[in-house]
Amino acid sequence: MTSYKGKKILGLINARGGSKGVPGKNKKLLLGKPLINYSIDAGLSASCLSNLIVSTDDEEIAQIAKSAGADVPFLRPEILATDTAKQIDAIIHAVQFMENCENIKYDYICLLQPTCPLRSAEDIKGSIDLIIKENCDSVITVTNVGGRHPRTLYTTDKDQKLTPFMENNLSGVQRQDFEDFFWRTGSVYVMARDVVIEHKSLYGETTCGYYVTEERCFNIDSPFDWDLCQAYLSYKYDLNTSE
Repeated sequence: MTSYKGKKILGLINARGGSKGVPGKNKKLLLGKPLINYSIDAGLSASCLSNLIVSTDDEEIAQIAKSAGADVPFLRPEILATDTAKQIDAIIHAVQFMENCENIKYDYICLLQPTCPLRSAEDIKGSIDLIIKENCDSVITVTNVGGRHPRTLYTTDKDQKLTPFMENNLSGVQRQDFEDFFWRTGSVYVMARDVVIEHKSLYGETTCGYYVTEERCFNIDSPFDWDLCQAYLSYKYDLNTSE
């Protein structure tokens, strides 16, 4: 098994067959390519993962993943593929399965969610380099909140009266004067193995953020997300799609 900077790193893509937001989205074609393939291609191109596996309960997704170059060493147990199943339990199952089969112990787990097709190989490698350099418990990709700054957000009551989410006085305040806030993109998670197995978490006591630009932060959870991502890709590559 190969290592990167002396570390064994399991690349993992969780892709169950069921999906309510966009039915069958993990195998649905996005500009002619199954959605899951975008994550597989990025993971393989990063060249820093000891291996890249897909955890799925769906035979068709398994075949698509294998054809794209990922390993599918098992079909995920049904109990870990329901709408109420926790992702962390599926991750732990995958790690323990691989460690038992390979008789090894990983240093890090790199989770690539298939709903984030625009992350790059550089995002993966940069996140892994950061966790090794800083020796932190986890690294997540983040981007600036931009116009969604907490100081511009409000809550409302039953009478539709607005209350600032954060106490503030925005009179005369320019957008560029706001302090920096970042939101989690969901495209790359890198976790120390013991944080996952022993603490059953994607985070630890120390979490670092790897910054990515907003155009690489699409996370497809709804038909609108799908259409928006497809439109962006069509524009970026000057393609004409009538799907």
